[in-house]
Amino acid sequence: MTLAWRGVVVGGIAVLMLILAANVVLPQPRPGVEPQDASTCPLSHPNEGNFTTYSGGRCIYHVSGGGFYDRSKAERCYATEAEARADGCRRSKRPEILPDSVR
Repeated sequence: MTLAWRGVVVGGIAVLMLILAANVVLPQPRPGVEPQDASTCPLSHPNEGNFTTYSGGRCIYHVSGGGFYDRSKAERCYATEAEARADGCRRSKRPEILPDSVR
């Protein structure tokens, strides 16, 4: 009788462990990559993201040709704008700089 009781307890514990393991959410990898240096993103990830204090610590991303693209310090680099938004960034409100021929 004692062995049967142990089997029930061990089986119950095993079932509980499976239920707990099924409910564990593993962290997803963060979108984007680290910059190559203090302000350079790799060519494969041209959108620069930085976390600014004046925006409440929220990430702002800059696209190539944008008004602050050359002046921003990249803290994270994104391949696409969708990838930047998935990391919690919003697009810079500064308009893109138009070439002199278009102005």
